[in-house]
Amino acid sequence: MGIIEEAEEGITAAAPKVFDALVDIRFLLITVPIVCIVIGLAAQAVTTERNVGMIQFELGSFATPDRPSPTPLAEAEQIKVRLRQHSRDIRDEYPRSLLITASVENDVVTVTGTDKGDERTKQYLSALVQREIDFQNDRLEKMKKAQAQRMATLQENLEKIKAQRDALEAQIKQTDEPVAMLAVQQGIDNASTRIGGIQKELDTYATLNASDLFVDSTQVILEPVIVASSDWYRPLIMGAIGLGIGLLLTFLIAIVVVIRALSSGKKNNEESQREHG
Repeated sequence: MGIIEEAEEGITAAAPKVFDALVDIRFLLITVPIVCIVIGLAAQAVTTERNVGMIQFELGSFATPDRPSPTPLAEAEQIKVRLRQHSRDIRDEYPRSLLITASVENDVVTVTGTDKGDERTKQYLSALVQREIDFQNDRLEKMKKAQAQRMATLQENLEKIKAQRDALEAQIKQTDEPVAMLAVQQGIDNASTRIGGIQKELDTYATLNASDLFVDSTQVILEPVIVASSDWYRPLIMGAIGLGIGLLLTFLIAIVVVIRALSSGKKNNEESQREHG
């Protein structure tokens, strides 16, 4: 008898025993995967989901007489570096938080981050962005204060120079000497030039301060929203994991039962041969 014929005969002889053994544990073969799936679904129901949220804020701007065009309060790379630092600073308060991205387009900053649960994610993003907003608006307040001091100094100097010019104009009316008149006239011209420059700077400050388009604070324009939630895919993932574990256990159980059935059949055959021998 050839090898193939022997293998066929062995398989034919063992097949009924294997089938009967699997039939005996059919309850386990069906129940184990189902139980594992149920356990997986139950596990995701009691664990907190991780969500991804997004928040947007608009950069404030400032302007000065020498730079009348709106200038952002911060550069894009500076903002990104500070946001990463802010995220590390509040890690104790939000230990499971993570800053994902921070992008700057024109004057709008979009920040995405994640934490456990919807509300926790929103709170983390608000706390993160508020630190940067406070930093930028504090700079703006300092700039406004310095600007106010500058305007006060300019106004004081303007009054002094006007008084000096008035005195020179009164003096030139009282002298007839050409040389003295020339010197006084030069003093009046210099004073007028300085007055014109100071008045122009003051007028520019007044224009800038009167326009909200040029000086504005940093502020949130989109409150935190959840852009990706694990509510819908977590049951699928946990159920698939449960199913995989259940099938693996079922496969192992089936292998053990088949091996035991074959071993038992082989042992019975040997005993039968000895009895007939």
